[in-house]
Amino acid sequence: MILQSKMSELCNLIPALKSEIQWDTKGQIAKTQQSKDEVSFIFKDKSSVKNLAMTASSRGARAQGVLTEEVATITDQAKYEEIVAPMLVISRKVNGVIDPDEVLNQNAIYVTSAGFKQTYAYDKLIDCLCHMVADDEFESFVIGGDYKIPIVEGLQPANFIQNQELSNAMDASGFEREFGSSWSGTLDGAFFDLNKFDKHRVLNIAETTYNNGLNKEKGHYVLGVDVGRVALAFYCRRK
Repeated sequence: MILQSKMSELCNLIPALKSEIQWDTKGQIAKTQQSKDEVSFIFKDKSSVKNLAMTASSRGARAQGVLTEEVATITDQAKYEEIVAPMLVISRKVNGVIDPDEVLNQNAIYVTSAGFKQTYAYDKLIDCLCHMVADDEFESFVIGGDYKIPIVEGLQPANFIQNQELSNAMDASGFEREFGSSWSGTLDGAFFDLNKFDKHRVLNIAETTYNNGLNKEKGHYVLGVDVGRVALAFYCRRK
């Protein structure tokens, strides 16, 4: 898991952080919960950081801050708004009363590589950018970068990035999204919503042979193909 690996990395880099985490008898970081999709770390001041999946089991969880990883891959905006967004609705009461001078820390952090425009991630990016420019309270900011930063800082060798750019496994637009932080655009006034279009690319039931039960008079097949793809071979044979 990303949280578990990053926490171990931070503990090695910052020994003071390591001493603030509760440890079990085996010398490993204490985990109050550990499953396929969830793990949490408890600190000595009773604060915690945990990883949650966007599933029904996460409903009702509350937090002072939420970091969402790879927002560009979110295809169900309604599900995200119903499960993740309400986590920041948390009580402000201290000792049973509300302190009017207390600033509630409700941080919503979005981390992602670039994706496609006309998606929830891109709309959220523009929304945060507008708040950063227009608001005087500095409640929002956007920061980004491309592959040049990890090369300069020594996190990635330049030849690795060059090989990715020249590789046939990734087209030019894919490289720009993944390594250049460039969002791919779609035509204005497009007939299809991109999220719905991608969601229905996968066939729930695929037929690989002729269906004898198909009505020969009224039955029909609908074939779809990305005809604009470069170097993509496609043919259809009717028997």
